[in-house]
Amino acid sequence: MPALLKITEQALYLQTNMRGRRYIEIIVASLLIVAGLVVHIKMLDLGVIKNGDFDNFLRQWMGYMERKGMAVFSTDFSDYTPPYLYVLNAIVQLGLPWHETVKVVSGIFGYLCAFAVGMICKESGVKNGVLWGLAIVPLLPTVLINSMWFAQCDAIYTSFVLWALYFAMRERRWMTVVMLGLAFSIKLQTILVAPFFFVLLMQKRFKVWHFLVIPAVYIVMIVPAWLSGGDFVALLTTYFRQAAEYTELQLNFPNIYLFFDASVSKSGIRTVGVLSVVFLTLLSGWLLRKKEWAAGDYPFMALTSIVLVSFILPGMHERYMYSADVLAVSCAIINWRYIATAVGIEMVSLIAYGLYVFRGRGMMCNVGFAIFVVAIIILVIADKNILGRGHGNKIRKD
Repeated sequence: MPALLKITEQALYLQTNMRGRRYIEIIVASLLIVAGLVVHIKMLDLGVIKNGDFDNFLRQWMGYMERKGMAVFSTDFSDYTPPYLYVLNAIVQLGLPWHETVKVVSGIFGYLCAFAVGMICKESGVKNGVLWGLAIVPLLPTVLINSMWFAQCDAIYTSFVLWALYFAMRERRWMTVVMLGLAFSIKLQTILVAPFFFVLLMQKRFKVWHFLVIPAVYIVMIVPAWLSGGDFVALLTTYFRQAAEYTELQLNFPNIYLFFDASVSKSGIRTVGVLSVVFLTLLSGWLLRKKEWAAGDYPFMALTSIVLVSFILPGMHERYMYSADVLAVSCAIINWRYIATAVGIEMVSLIAYGLYVFRGRGMMCNVGFAIFVVAIIILVIADKNILGRGHGNKIRKD
């Protein structure tokens, strides 16, 4: 009898202790959420970075839209795909303040990224995962800089990538590819996650026709611009024109192309780099085709895809690893082994932003590259430790 009372007493103590810890967790996360909102609101008054994309491009495009409306699509005025330009045109036509509203739109999608991170954590079995996603992601330095200072739209495509991942974990295949289609119609950087989804295809989690939805969504998204006088072929091939316009091996991004001499043939190296990504994708699909992944493995594998492709893909800019910055948070929340990787990835992106802002070179680049390499090594080791153990339910093979 005394032993039973002692066990009961210990059980009650543990239950009370866990309950108290959960309340503390909720309070801390809630305070961070409030802090994130306050910082976002304060940064609306910060203005935008001088001589950045908003000053050099977006402001001019919005000026054209102010004069011509949707008829602006009949001219070759921008190298962006139409969906984000629709957003800019709506801001202009509604008479809203330009740079503040652009930042508000990016900030909203940043919170949609945070919510998606939380839902991914919840799907992986993390209690209060949504709270922590909303608490941490909006306060990431790169998220704040990207949306609230640079007035960039990387949060928009990333939110769709993250929701695609969430729906993949939920076995919602059609919703997954629709989200990927929306992401791809906004930014080409969606391809960073291509090896991950190719592995799922090889594992028969998806069928080929599922992925035909992606170009279909892209076509649907350019129809309004086409009906407004845009050239259909030009709208369809925007990304090819972008690739021809930006020929640098990297722009302020500390990946392997940091060490290539300017005298080296850029076109040849770029071709080799792109083929390397294709090879990585095919090799990953072949080697992992028989692996039994659980739904909870998906965030880690998707993060690995984004990080490895970012490391070997030419033409990377300082902002292009945004999706990894955000997704790494979900991995760190789900499994502590990814905390060091998340910190490393954020540091690499921050250094890349610093290279852009301060026009830095030399030691700053080398430090960024070294951190990048270490982050990849830690990421691969963490993957090896958790792969196959699962942090969620097994996915059915239809």
